[in-house]
Amino acid sequence: LRKVVTSVQREESLKVAQGLLSKAEEFDGIKVVVGKVEISSSDLLRGMGDWLRDKIGNGIIVLGGVVNQRPVIITMVTEGLVEEGFHAGEIVKKAASVMGGGGGGRAEIAQAGGRDPKALDDALRTAIDVIREQKAQP
Repeated sequence: LRKVVTSVQREESLKVAQGLLSKAEEFDGIKVVVGKVEISSSDLLRGMGDWLRDKIGNGIIVLGGVVNQRPVIITMVTEGLVEEGFHAGEIVKKAASVMGGGGGGRAEIAQAGGRDPKALDDALRTAIDVIREQKAQP
């Protein structure tokens, strides 16, 4: 039964990811997918991010959700943009501080958690601001 539930959740999360991909924005020539999603685990969030990263080409993915009443954000940066100086760990670290939490990771992928689920929307907006700041840096 657990396997069936997990499979159904994975299928549903991919449908959500497809919708997010269709709404990808472009900031100064960089594709960016940012979304708040309903999820039951960080693993599902990471799976959505992996799928989006494979489909986006050259871009940045920032996904957030609430798991067990705590906000979680995952950020992924494709290889070409890492070479241009973008860093998923820096993006997620600043976004997490808005939620009263912390996190970090590598330039390609990073994850963070927080204490205040109500601050998730603000944290996602902060991630966009950080992406713009990193773009502006030489």
